[in-house]
Amino acid sequence: MTSHSLSSLLLFSCNFLANAILRKRTYEDLFGHRVQTGWECGGCKYRGAPPPQWESMLEINITNAGRNLHIDQYIKRHFEGEIVEAKCSEPGCAAGGKYQKRRNKRTFLAGPEILLLELGRFEADLYGRVKKVKGHVGYDMTLDLTEYQATAKARREDKLLYKLVSVVFHGGELKGGHYKGVFTCPDGVMYVNDGSAQRASDRDLLQAPKDFQAYLLVYVRV
Repeated sequence: MTSHSLSSLLLFSCNFLANAILRKRTYEDLFGHRVQTGWECGGCKYRGAPPPQWESMLEINITNAGRNLHIDQYIKRHFEGEIVEAKCSEPGCAAGGKYQKRRNKRTFLAGPEILLLELGRFEADLYGRVKKVKGHVGYDMTLDLTEYQATAKARREDKLLYKLVSVVFHGGELKGGHYKGVFTCPDGVMYVNDGSAQRASDRDLLQAPKDFQAYLLVYVRV
C-alpha cells in the first residue's frame, strides 16, 4: 500500500499540473494573488497607494505561539498592517509636513485559486539571534478571506472561501529539522514521512505530530 500511495500522490500532482497547462493556466493563475497596500493621512485624509504587488504565497509571521492564538488572528494582524511614522506630501496638508503615525493596510485585489499559507516561525531577539517560534497555532478546515477584499462589491460578489487540502509540518530547530506532511489525493488523505506513506483522515490535517508544528497550509478555493 505504501508504494501505491506514493505513486498515486505523485501521479495526481503531475496530472493536476498537466491539466492546468492544457487549460493555459499559469503558475500566477493558480497560486498568485495581487495585494494592494494603502494608507490614509491623519491630517488631510489623503489616501496613498503604491503599485499593487503580485505574491505567490501568503506569509504570516507567527509570534507568541505559546498563547495558542488562532490563524485568523494572525491573518487579521497581517492585513491590518504595521504602524509607521511618515510625512504626507500633499500640498496644504493640515499636519503641516510633520511626521505622524499611519497604518499601512493590505487588501486583496485578486485572490488565488490555490492558497499557500506559510507560517513564519522564525524571529530575532534584541541581540539579532534568530530562533524558531514553537507552539500550537489553531486553524480550521475552511478559511474565509472575503473581508480582506479591496472593495465592497468584491466582498459581496467574489467570496474568497477556501478548503484545507494539505499541511506540511516541521520539527526541529532553525539549523536543522525534519518535515512531514498530510496530503489529499485521489485515494484519500495520506500521511507522508520520507519514503513512506499511510492512510490518514481530515482530522490528521488539523493535528501536528508530536514535537512538530504546522509550517505550510495549502487551501483550495471553493
